[in-house]
Amino acid sequence: MRGQGQQVSFTAWMIKAISNSIGRNKYAHAMHLSKNKNILFNNIDIALPVEKVVAGISVPLALLIKETNVKTADDIQNEIDAALGQAIVNEKDYILNKHSLSKASLNMYYRMPQWIRLPLMKWLFRNPFSAKKHAGTVMVTTVNATGSSAGWILPTRTMHSIAISFGAITKKPWVVNGEVAIRDILHLTVTFDHDVIDGVPARRFVQDLITHIEKGILSDN
Repeated sequence: MRGQGQQVSFTAWMIKAISNSIGRNKYAHAMHLSKNKNILFNNIDIALPVEKVVAGISVPLALLIKETNVKTADDIQNEIDAALGQAIVNEKDYILNKHSLSKASLNMYYRMPQWIRLPLMKWLFRNPFSAKKHAGTVMVTTVNATGSSAGWILPTRTMHSIAISFGAITKKPWVVNGEVAIRDILHLTVTFDHDVIDGVPARRFVQDLITHIEKGILSDN
């Protein structure tokens, strides 16, 4: 429960759970620097698309929640709420964080075709410190978290070494204590850049995350 008597959203709770698991397995959000070197960051910055209405159309805008490792689920929820309440006046507001990008530069960027934007973004963020500053170390998307359709989301274009996607929560038969029971099942996809993270450490992180989600705890231990 929040101090005001309101519950934090499932998204805020999950972001904190993901942050805690990465805190226990820091290699999970490592970023590539050079051929034989990766960078491990202590602080965890999570990029989250937030749906906003722009010119009468619902679109996902970028929200970067910084240092989630030292924030509570309440703090994260407050940042999400603030982003949802932020007015969209022009292109400069398409990024829901404080930034130094001008309206003109953003307007030019959004007018570019995607096949130009994506390589340009990759080139600009080739340095992990710059990438972390502007885009964070982890991408979380909830694009299919609402509705009743079962399925997994597989992000194919991301500059992050790790991307976590929430699918819908649906009721399914599941084995519980040796018996089949109906349970709410979350469709969760975790993708890694295998040039940065090997399979065994990736599996260790995923198992840690699943264990703590199933236990419903946010302990850092």
